[in-house]
Amino acid sequence: MKRALNRITMPKPGLEEFLKRAKAMHFDAVEVRNDLGDGRILDGLDPSLVRRLCAHLDLGIITINALQRFNDRAGTIPARITELRTLVDLASRAGIEAVVLCPVNDRDEARSCEQRMEDTVRALDAYAPIFTDAGVKGYIEPLGFSFCSLRYKRDAATAIEASVDSTPFALLHDTFHHYLAQEEEFFPELTALVHISGVTVEKPRSAITDDDRILVTASDIMGNKKQLEALSAAGWRGWRSYECFSSDVAHLESEDLATQIAQSWQDLEG
Repeated sequence: MKRALNRITMPKPGLEEFLKRAKAMHFDAVEVRNDLGDGRILDGLDPSLVRRLCAHLDLGIITINALQRFNDRAGTIPARITELRTLVDLASRAGIEAVVLCPVNDRDEARSCEQRMEDTVRALDAYAPIFTDAGVKGYIEPLGFSFCSLRYKRDAATAIEASVDSTPFALLHDTFHHYLAQEEEFFPELTALVHISGVTVEKPRSAITDDDRILVTASDIMGNKKQLEALSAAGWRGWRSYECFSSDVAHLESEDLATQIAQSWQDLEG
């Protein structure tokens, strides 16, 4: 199993310490983010230094998370392109495989379904040359909230197929968002990465939030194990990355987190 750790799960240590702790916990790769602390993705470290450190640790970096609002209205695309170029350049220099693309996720979303799809395809057409030139991938992550502009993986797959150059793009399957969207379809041939988290709270589906996302336990209500089994049965062999937003997880000491992660993997695989 290809195991990874998203930095949101362990946000307190600096990047170098985070990488070392992830390796000590037997992860094979990590994901870094642009929404922690002062927003500096590599904590100010030179990308070539990060590349060398990862090589020394035999640890990969899968993604930078994320370019937000990637499929916004046409007038915003120039600004998104500028931001994406910066992210892709950093990914290329640091040896990071991909940049995550997150859709507009506003409660006041007023575009029709047709307009959202048109804007999504337009964005992918604009971004594809940037990814291709740098040898970096773009992982599209549908968000399962009812008001999201790209809620379903089916729509993301349709947009990829409709784009002029689909080769830089893949899907990011998030078990939390799959559950919220009440999706039944899986797209193993398009899926590069799965984000894993668990939910145990007794809330209506529509009331569950990111802060409810903990490590997967035997009491998980989202069917993480079944989701992973469905993907594996279809031949998928990609990365599985813990992305737990809960402050309860973020506040765990390193040893406690390591113990709970080890138990969580047993619950997933047992």
